[in-house]
Amino acid sequence: MRRYLAALGAALVLALLAGRAEAFPDRPLRLIVPFGAGGTTDMVGRLFAQELGAALGQPVVVENRPGAGGNIGYAVAARAEPDGYTLLLAGTGITSSPFLYRSVPYRLEDLAPVSLLVSAPNVLIVRNTLPARSVAEFVALARSRPGELVYATAGVGSSSHVANVLFHLAAGLRLEQVNYPVGAAAFVDLLAGRADTMIYPLPETLTYIQSGRVRALAVTAPTSVAAVQGVPSMAEAGFPAAELVGWYGLFAPARTPEPILDLLHRHLAAILARPELRQRTQALSADPMPASRVEFGAYLEAQTARWSRFVTETGVRAD
Repeated sequence: MRRYLAALGAALVLALLAGRAEAFPDRPLRLIVPFGAGGTTDMVGRLFAQELGAALGQPVVVENRPGAGGNIGYAVAARAEPDGYTLLLAGTGITSSPFLYRSVPYRLEDLAPVSLLVSAPNVLIVRNTLPARSVAEFVALARSRPGELVYATAGVGSSSHVANVLFHLAAGLRLEQVNYPVGAAAFVDLLAGRADTMIYPLPETLTYIQSGRVRALAVTAPTSVAAVQGVPSMAEAGFPAAELVGWYGLFAPARTPEPILDLLHRHLAAILARPELRQRTQALSADPMPASRVEFGAYLEAQTARWSRFVTETGVRAD
């Protein structure tokens, strides 16, 4: 009888989930963005929230949950009801944080990959009053003043933090680290001269570069980027180990019904295939990354392995 009741209960749960999937969506969705408003993750999140909402016929409302290098937002999404109505926009940090921090309030297994969205390079910038106009000049200056120059990040474990660490290890630099809860605060201090440099996602940085308020020295992409003509890649500047292209993808809580995950992926694949979407992402200095759910899962495994090796080989920790 116990086995019968257990089987009956499981069947009822499956039937309930199937019913929900068939009706999905019948109300607004929320998209957790684990960083503050105005940053690159937020820009990407709002773009795809608008596009996905139009495709689903229901609003997708962005909810910014910044803090702890993205870990607070990751945990909120991981603990949400697995019904498809809570989604997460995340990137590099979600695979690096479990290794950089001694403990994190989520497990990657608690989230289901839905779709890769876009990639965007980071860029090494300095305040425009710093006497360095190339990576070589910056490295020489930093080496001559060990521990004196200040670099800003958007939080320990964030993409900007990891990109800086990669570069400093490759170049043998020692700089003072200052973490900020949002990128806007970091830019305020960089423009005011209280910070000297940062490596940050290009989409959020481009306006400052184009206005001449900061100086771009290199991008962390494999090659130079059209949006910042004349700025070399890290490899071209002599530091290929500092390459780090940021990526952004959509997740749902684990155990979200497969039909809902498939529906979301189909809509996002169609969105990513549209030429006008490519134009909108390129305006943010980002490129679409179409991939199947299986390919996204494999990509996450590769990213996880990369950061596991990185922490093992370098001993770098966030706490």
